[in-house]
Amino acid sequence: MKAMQPKQAVIYVRVSTDKQADQGASLDNQERACNEWALRNGVLVRKLFREEGASAKTLKRPMMIEMLAYIEENYKDIDFVIVYQIDRLSRNMNDFVDFSRAMYQYGVELRDSGSQMVAGDSDELIQGVQALLAQHDNRLKSKRVKENMKRHASEGYRMHKAPYGLRNIRDEAGRPTVEPIPEIADDIAHLLTEYAKGVITKAQVLQNAREMGLTQANGKQMSPQFVDKMLRQPLYAGLEKSTLTDGQVIPSNFEGIVAEWVYYTIQQLLESRKQSRTEGYKTVSAEYVLRKFARCGVCDSPLRGSASTGRRGKRYPRYHCSTPTCHSAHVNPEELHEQFLDLLTHVKPNEDKLNFLKAMIVRVWRDEVKTMRLRRSKVRERIDKLGEERIDAAESVITGEITSEDKAAITNRIKQRVTKLTAEAQKLDRLIGTKEEAIDYAIAYMGNTPRLWNSASPAMKVQFQQMIFPKGIVYNLGSGDFGTTEMSHLYTFAGIKKDPSEADESLLVTPAGVEPAIFWMRTRRPGPLDEGARNARRAFSVDAKRSVNSETTSESEIAMCCRSVRLRRVLATAKNFD
Repeated sequence: MKAMQPKQAVIYVRVSTDKQADQGASLDNQERACNEWALRNGVLVRKLFREEGASAKTLKRPMMIEMLAYIEENYKDIDFVIVYQIDRLSRNMNDFVDFSRAMYQYGVELRDSGSQMVAGDSDELIQGVQALLAQHDNRLKSKRVKENMKRHASEGYRMHKAPYGLRNIRDEAGRPTVEPIPEIADDIAHLLTEYAKGVITKAQVLQNAREMGLTQANGKQMSPQFVDKMLRQPLYAGLEKSTLTDGQVIPSNFEGIVAEWVYYTIQQLLESRKQSRTEGYKTVSAEYVLRKFARCGVCDSPLRGSASTGRRGKRYPRYHCSTPTCHSAHVNPEELHEQFLDLLTHVKPNEDKLNFLKAMIVRVWRDEVKTMRLRRSKVRERIDKLGEERIDAAESVITGEITSEDKAAITNRIKQRVTKLTAEAQKLDRLIGTKEEAIDYAIAYMGNTPRLWNSASPAMKVQFQQMIFPKGIVYNLGSGDFGTTEMSHLYTFAGIKKDPSEADESLLVTPAGVEPAIFWMRTRRPGPLDEGARNARRAFSVDAKRSVNSETTSESEIAMCCRSVRLRRVLATAKNFD
């Protein structure tokens, strides 16, 4: 029987980190202490289980699972499980109770290297208290680790696994950061930039990624879900966002592989497409490029594009109102596209106005460049001053004013500030480096809109028409007319007559061939206007004259227009397309 046989035991030792070797708890030290206990008490050790680099938060550890299976198979010959300390077995009270219950069923007792062979009345209580203390200590350590990780994350350091195309490294100070994998990061940057321009969809990003040979991080074929994660990853733009930053986007110490505007533009595109009512509208159709851009002149709902099929299978494509209760007519896509192309020829400014508009934009841009250069100069002065502070800290160590630890902390703080200021200086350099060719491109686009729109790809057509008519355009399906609509500020101010510096004369005149709003344009059914249309035209004429009244337009308003978001978007888009 088991009671008549020599006492036998198994030994279990574990470490979770290399630091424990320096604290007297290495695997060898644990094994030695457990063997000494067995020798001292005349117990024969049957088998040793060494757990290397495994956390005690759970019992699902390789060697622990193997030991439990061994005990289950040989429990009749095993009297003890020997551990160095209770926390080597588990740091979770529930797991400790489960382990103790299993050993009780097998008739196996738990001993640590400091206990007696014969269990006392209080041994079970002591072991339970030790397990509770181990769990409490583990929670305190987890809290400290999390606080340190949050602090490092707030300073821009990478505390998680690097996303696809980047790899985790340590900087000179030993802090965690990332660096790009050249053969992958360049392709990812290209895909992100193209998507930010709005010329391709997520499906096209996936197709292009596969053609480039990109795979998921695990080596499997690129999936739509993985593409979505790539598009939403802020680290590619040198930004951090995680639970450690409380969900806030903050600057990272990693410069990024794309500009910040790429990330934010992508998020806006994803959000706007998420709110789309129809899944199919996320893809630009060559047959219906004005879909959702043109609105019904009766109910102001977006026009949809679809095709009915005749008895013989012939397709009949058409634009129609998206509101079921609106009983307006429909129009053939080719006919509407011809009308829109004709409309673009009427909003084309003449060459003199384009040249003057360019001169005005360049002047305002040069004023902004002066401000940015002044800011850049101050940033560089601050960087130089921080360099001097770093030298002073080194000298203070030599003179004994501060310790080496204090010097290291000061140096790290200075380095973090220098990194942020350097990033700001580089950003200012890029903005200042915006060349006049970008403005030339935008102006040339305004002068060649009909030709560019007609020859562009479907996706690019959508971009072009939205740049001219930011809020879309109204189309009356019944009469075949375009309605009043708001144009881009660039076209509105293309009729400026005088230089802003000549404030004594009128700054604006009614443009010839370009109007800030376009009245009903008849290209389909020419003929005399009815009474309602004549009244609408009179109302429009009054509003149009008010909008270009020289007495209500000041130089500051013109400058504000030039600094508007739409102008920046046009210039940025032109620079990216160039």
